[in-house]
Amino acid sequence: MKTIVCSFKSNGEDIKVTAVINDALTELSKSKKNQATEILDEYCLEDGAWGFIFDVSDDLNYEVHFRLDPENGEKTLKPIKAITWEGEGDAQTITDVQLVTVKIK
Repeated sequence: MKTIVCSFKSNGEDIKVTAVINDALTELSKSKKNQATEILDEYCLEDGAWGFIFDVSDDLNYEVHFRLDPENGEKTLKPIKAITWEGEGDAQTITDVQLVTVKIK
């Protein structure tokens, strides 16, 4: 298992969220440490990336995107960006996009 701690700013506030995922990067842990609620695969994202969704509340969530290896399309843990979504359902809008740093344990 890998523990991935993602740190970024969202609308001026320091944010730290944690994803716990298997070594193959395909399944989230049921551990209480895991805050990620969904894995976004390369078919969900347009920028050659994959990532996590962190549902914070009914009207706030974060996405953290990571690069895919350009040679073989495999998932990497090289971060690209963090996105803040606010609103509910179809009314969700992106309110912030920031650089993200990660620590892997």
